[in-house]
Amino acid sequence: MSKNIEIFKENFEIFAKTINWLDISYKKCNKTGIKNKYTKNELEAFEALCARFGRSIDVFINKFLRGLDILELENIETKLDIVFRAEKRGFVDSADDLIAMKDLRNEIVLEYLEDSIISKFDEVLKYSLQMLMIYDKAKKYCLKKEYI
Repeated sequence: MSKNIEIFKENFEIFAKTINWLDISYKKCNKTGIKNKYTKNELEAFEALCARFGRSIDVFINKFLRGLDILELENIETKLDIVFRAEKRGFVDSADDLIAMKDLRNEIVLEYLEDSIISKFDEVLKYSLQMLMIYDKAKKYCLKKEYI
């Protein structure tokens, strides 16, 4: 087994664990739903969802997609090319969706005011669900190619 495939498998496991934690947070926050006022426990749960969403995007782009490009001998010079190939592989319906997800990740990481973060909860829920679906598509792709 080549070193690249070994590294890819390790990174896929990291991706899978990240998605597992995202799923746990998503289910909890989706049950709470979007509202005007949150309890401290609900805010804490949404904060965890935001962090896990951001981490899942980072792992997907920086470890999974980059590793996949290395396996498939693609040029990995720009993240934008990596994102467009995610669309070509069928992981996302549009590269613009993944760009929007990355932009949201950047916004929530930089937010410190409670009201600013709360205003992003609906988008985080929407894109977290999309991230869970992306994982399923990515896993099927990798199984079909026998990468995992």
